Amino acid sequence: MDSDSLRIPRNFGLQRACTQQSTSSAFQALQRKLHIVSLRRSASESATDLIGSLGLTPLFEPEEVLADFIFVHGLRGGSRKTWSFSADPAHFWPKEWLPGDPDFKNVRIHTFGYHSNWGESKGSDFNVHDFGQNLIEEIHSSPTIARTCDVPLVLIGHSMGGLVIKKAVILSRENPAYKTIGDRIHSLYFLATPHRGSDLAKALNNILKMVFKDTKAYVTNLERSSEAQQVISDSFRHYYSGIHIHSFLESIPINLGYGSALVVDRSSATLGYTEERVQFLDADHRSICKYESPLDPNFQTIRNRLAATIHDITRNAAHGMQEIHREHMRQLSSYLNISDAPVDDLTALEEQKLEGTCEWLTRKDSYQDWQYNNDSPKYFWLRGKPAMGKSMMSSHVIQQLEGTQCSYFFFKHHDRMKSSLAVFLRSMAYQMASSNRSVRQQLIERSQDDPFLEMEDARNIWRKVFGAVFKARYHQPHYWVIDALDECKEAERQDFGGLFGFLAKIDKDVPLKLFITSRFSSELERLIAPLHPITEQVNAEDTTQDIRAYVERYSGSLPGESEEEQNDLAESIISKSSGCFLWAVVVIHQLKEVMFFEETEDILKQVPQEMEGLYMRSLQVLSTKTKYKYLTLSILNWTVSSMRALTALELKDALKLDINQTIFKDLEKAIPSLSGHLVSVDRHSRVQTIHQTATAFLTNPDLKSEFRVKKSEGHASLAKACLRYLCGEEMQMQKRRRSSAAIVRDRSNALCDYACSYFSEHLLRATSTDDELLKLLTAFLQTNILTWIEVIAQKKRMDFLTRAAKHLKAYLDRRAKSVAPLGGPIRLIDAWATDLPRIAGEFGSNLISDPSAIYRFIPPLCPPNSTIYKQFAGEGASMTTFEVTGLSAQNWDDRVSCIYYGDQRAESIACRDGRFAIGFSNGNIIVYYSESCQEVTRFKHGGGVLVMELGSLAEFLAASSRTSLKLWNVATGGLLFTHDLLPGSDPLTLCIDDNGTRLLAATARKDFFVWDIPNGNVVKHQQWAESGTTEAAWTLGRPPTVIKIDLEHNLLAVTYRSLPVFLWDLDTFTLLGTCNLPTAGRDSLSVQIPITDFVFNPNPEVELLAVAYMASELALYDTFRLTFKASVPSECDMLVASSDGRTLAGGDSSGRIHLFDFDTLQVLMSISLPDYGVKAMRFSNDGLRLFDLRDCECNVWEPSALIRKTVDETNSEPSSSAIPLPSKVEAIPIEDIPTISALPSSANGEFIVCGNDHGCVVVYDLHTGMRKGELYKHARNCSIRSIQWNEKSGVVSTVDTASRLQVVKIVNDTARGWKKSSILLDERLSEEIIRQQLLSPNATKVLVATSKKILLYDLVEKQRVAELEAHTQCSPWINHPLQPDLVLLFERFAIRTFKWERLEPAIPAVNIKGHEGYNIDYEHYATFEHGGKLLMKFASSQPAQPASARKTYHISTLDLSRLDKSAVLHFTHYFIDPNTLDLDFIIGATTSVFTHSPILLFLTKSGSICSIDIDQPVPQEAYVRHFFVPSHWLSGTESVIVMVTRRRDVLVVQRDEVAVFKNALDQMEYVSIR
Repeated sequence: MDSDSLRIPRNFGLQRACTQQSTSSAFQALQRKLHIVSLRRSASESATDLIGSLGLTPLFEPEEVLADFIFVHGLRGGSRKTWSFSADPAHFWPKEWLPGDPDFKNVRIHTFGYHSNWGESKGSDFNVHDFGQNLIEEIHSSPTIARTCDVPLVLIGHSMGGLVIKKAVILSRENPAYKTIGDRIHSLYFLATPHRGSDLAKALNNILKMVFKDTKAYVTNLERSSEAQQVISDSFRHYYSGIHIHSFLESIPINLGYGSALVVDRSSATLGYTEERVQFLDADHRSICKYESPLDPNFQTIRNRLAATIHDITRNAAHGMQEIHREHMRQLSSYLNISDAPVDDLTALEEQKLEGTCEWLTRKDSYQDWQYNNDSPKYFWLRGKPAMGKSMMSSHVIQQLEGTQCSYFFFKHHDRMKSSLAVFLRSMAYQMASSNRSVRQQLIERSQDDPFLEMEDARNIWRKVFGAVFKARYHQPHYWVIDALDECKEAERQDFGGLFGFLAKIDKDVPLKLFITSRFSSELERLIAPLHPITEQVNAEDTTQDIRAYVERYSGSLPGESEEEQNDLAESIISKSSGCFLWAVVVIHQLKEVMFFEETEDILKQVPQEMEGLYMRSLQVLSTKTKYKYLTLSILNWTVSSMRALTALELKDALKLDINQTIFKDLEKAIPSLSGHLVSVDRHSRVQTIHQTATAFLTNPDLKSEFRVKKSEGHASLAKACLRYLCGEEMQMQKRRRSSAAIVRDRSNALCDYACSYFSEHLLRATSTDDELLKLLTAFLQTNILTWIEVIAQKKRMDFLTRAAKHLKAYLDRRAKSVAPLGGPIRLIDAWATDLPRIAGEFGSNLISDPSAIYRFIPPLCPPNSTIYKQFAGEGASMTTFEVTGLSAQNWDDRVSCIYYGDQRAESIACRDGRFAIGFSNGNIIVYYSESCQEVTRFKHGGGVLVMELGSLAEFLAASSRTSLKLWNVATGGLLFTHDLLPGSDPLTLCIDDNGTRLLAATARKDFFVWDIPNGNVVKHQQWAESGTTEAAWTLGRPPTVIKIDLEHNLLAVTYRSLPVFLWDLDTFTLLGTCNLPTAGRDSLSVQIPITDFVFNPNPEVELLAVAYMASELALYDTFRLTFKASVPSECDMLVASSDGRTLAGGDSSGRIHLFDFDTLQVLMSISLPDYGVKAMRFSNDGLRLFDLRDCECNVWEPSALIRKTVDETNSEPSSSAIPLPSKVEAIPIEDIPTISALPSSANGEFIVCGNDHGCVVVYDLHTGMRKGELYKHARNCSIRSIQWNEKSGVVSTVDTASRLQVVKIVNDTARGWKKSSILLDERLSEEIIRQQLLSPNATKVLVATSKKILLYDLVEKQRVAELEAHTQCSPWINHPLQPDLVLLFERFAIRTFKWERLEPAIPAVNIKGHEGYNIDYEHYATFEHGGKLLMKFASSQPAQPASARKTYHISTLDLSRLDKSAVLHFTHYFIDPNTLDLDFIIGATTSVFTHSPILLFLTKSGSICSIDIDQPVPQEAYVRHFFVPSHWLSGTESVIVMVTRRRDVLVVQRDEVAVFKNALDQMEYVSIR
């Protein structure tokens, strides 16, 4: 039993007992399927089709294969004919019956056919040996069977087929080439197999001699006691060990014409082995393997035995597979943020559903055709009025789909977690992964490759998640059941066309079928019509019988003195219901509570037959109850206004916070009566209104009742209750310790998760004039805000911070309209609205890794003017001893990163799904992660890269030069295809569709190409503007200047010099029209202002085109109506739009970037970076980052203007759509900022000397990190590569990229600071590259290692005093840690010791031995002076390892104190398991703050600064994680420069600054290595 078999097809691990009813319904479902199969039988099927194919033919392949069945026919049989009762394809039971049986859902099924028709006059002379040889070779060569090399095989043979499989077993055990096959054979099934031959075979051969003058070898093999029989039997006896044998015997003689007899009698049909299981079937030789129906007793016997075999096979594998399945689903639950299983909704409905109800729907021919006919429409739409029981019908359909792969979702308008299209998509992906192994694998890979998913962006989820889902293998249909689509929140805005846009893009080969229910909706009808659904609607006559069943079930509890009176009352209810199921349910609940019979008549007289009237009566009854009205109103308010359904326990704690009273009674039982039965509690204790119509009724502004839920006031009440909790004691922090994460009080309040997740959602929708709400919000932001951030980080939902910031800004905007925006609270809220997205963007990955870092590390790392720094890290406010100095930025920087390329000229950029790529004029392409800006991979194009495009999921990268277009697989680095271009036909635009199956390009020669991915076949080549067209006449001799493709609306836009934009339909390649400025006239093609660029709005629901005109204006056009909409003065040379279509960015040659609101063209922000024109731009997928190219640099911007209230968020107060006044950002070109390129190996005093890439040598203060002054310079463009600094002697030695060596004496003048005193050496080795320099401990000598020589200079004599030949280029020199007069040279297998005086050998060379399979990494090492230990990083270098494989590392020590005592030194310790820690490089050695024992500091690739105690015995159990380098500091850098000072401060270079991390090593978190 595999992991998926523990799951019913509706997923989420729900277990259900198999009842007789479900067995019966399963059989009925199979019968219906077989009926459809029979109807689909083609009249043109040939005789060969009816017999079956030759060779190995796959019949069924499940998503997860646990066993293989191979059916082998017998004499004159066929791979289909033998196993079919008739020619009807529905009787081919291995193909049609077994795959639908749950016990065989993980069995891959094949048949094997061979020539065995003795009636053919011409035929081969093959024998049983040949057939067996063919069978084993077919199995061995099958790619599908070979792919699952550990899956057991079950061979089923009829008659002579049994001998064939015996021979195959023998060959698999005799021939080593087939050993893997032989080891996999688990069971053999023999159906009437003549192991000792048959008397009828001899008679048959005699007949063949008479008719064909010849015999058949395979018939001769079947003669009793034939030689072939005996050889096979004797050999098989030695090879069958370990194989389960099942023999089935015929019991009915067959009519031979001249009499009747058993074809294979008992003595021949059994092997006689002790282990053999033997059973008679009530069948003759032919019918033993042919069955008329699944209820045939013979089939049941075979089926049950096969099922027992499968159970035996899967029994042992089940537990391990369950664990793997659970772990994968746990990972996907986190990735997709699945918190609520739809199975709960299903179970609640199933508990209410009565047997026999809803069957009228699934008995309809239209439904049966949809479910069972693969050729029928994919969509089934069931429409009906509210409260007609559509959700119950959905649950019934899910029940009908038992045994299939089915995912489902119940939309609920009042529950935010069940009304969002994004939530729906994430849930369906999760369910599909649960039932389909291939989907699961695709999503696991997707989550590992790009772990950050924009949870509320449905379009992004569809592209990222379902781009992976639909790449999976599907061997059977997958069903979606979508209930109440009209309750989707996008539907409320008439904006749910996005879903149908998604569905229309699904490849036709994906076997997905959808069942959808909704109310009547003309908009939904318009959108679904192009999908050609089967449409049915729920009528009163359809549901009346279901209502009758329900009412009759409860009739015994209705008031009445006799059964007859109760029945009369039931009939009255049924007749009044008018087919409305909910009406009947509510009335019965009310009747159950009456005390007097007379009340019954009053209720039936007064109860309206419409639901609104029924609800109104419930409120009127509640109004008469004076007690607990405030509690009733609070319950209604929380139920209606909550963002998701609360549990009864959550509601209890919520009510305590809302009305300040503790409820001690069983709230769950009291809720229905307290709410007038408008609110119910399901079996999972979730509180919700009885129906969406009840929610709509209670929130109707026209409702005249004291129980009306006023939206803005209701949300204000919920926001205040949430904030009371967030300000409360549970969210306060206790005293912290340095050595552990923050300690938080036990959060026992059930509302904790809800309050943390949704307080800002209620704030957004609340009335903004509530002063108490403002007071609570201010208190929260002043006190427990960090605890809230920690909780959010623990949930791995950093997007909640950005979302909360948007809500805070929207709240302030609305409050400003009624209350003057003055005072401290307003400034505080605005400040946190700025800080929160910055914290998420700059420290998100760090916080997810260590949520408690929000207390210890994040505040000191933030700018001093930020609110988080002022409150929690400023003077008198610090919560930690951790301190950071040396950073000059006082405010958040909108430019979060800049990647500088030096001599390389960046030409093009592409960005999609977590990656961005930069193309250069020299043909290089570099791909980066969008979040961290760290490099992913590189490609070499071969020509200047003019245009690029990344495919969905960043799987493919297309790039074009002027001569060729190339497509790569980003993950593997493989080049998929190259297309050579004709002169002048370079593409002006590239596009890869969302499915990753097509690459589109439009060229300067007016060619439109479509290539198939990945094989590179041209599937379409079209020229637009052909002769005779309007465009051709005007564009003759003019090449296009700008071309863009819009796949969402199937448009091609093109313009030419001084002409308007021409729009083409991509399907028909017809010219739709032009986009003209009003001054030119609608149809004018006269010369216009030249167009510099244009861009389509990428939102599929928006049909807009923005066009930039040279040095004049920016215009907006409606591409559907081809009308001008608006324009603004603006100078934009290029345009780009965010993926959500909300933001438009325009860049110009002066270095300015303007951000616009796409719909209105209102300016949001301007960014100015003078002297460098903008070449290209792209937005990140979430629209919160903007990448721009400027000659030799790429800037990464995160402007606050991009954090705006999203279009799908609504509030209940009127507000204008005004956009805040634009802000401006002035930036400095990165080339003008000198970047520190070298630090000395140690810093022992108060200052440190650094070198930068401008060739300057600068002094920094180690206390403050501030720059104290410039000492001297190398040439302007010569970066300092290496620096040595002896503070005691005041000697600085520097080497630049031009191989110039300068050694300078410096002094510290108390009046004027540090200055150069004298030049000790200035040497340029122009013909050689200096790879290392080393100062002697007394600073009187400097050693210089070049690629060819080792040079020694005396700084006192100022001359070269020694020279050696360099034997190897990678050998480093280091000072002896214990003897200052010695210097050590490390070669690959030896250490050589020299005297500093003249580089003379001091002692004989000492051999060193590292670890087998590892190379010493000489670039990363450290020495520890006390004890003379050398610590080195080792990198794996196993010959069999591919070059692309990820290297692993560990650290070992070498005891240098034994250099003069031993001829061989061994690396003695393994400190770090390479599978445990992603080690980057060694920082240095120091002593522990607390134990003063030696520790080694190292940096991980994720940016953590860690240490390990050198003196601890090995193997060590843990290492210490101290703090982290912020992930955005690592952006765009190949390596970060880090060092540790003698005072144990850690220095980290950040561009031109030295950040000093003080008390950083005091912070300790022990991390287990194991």
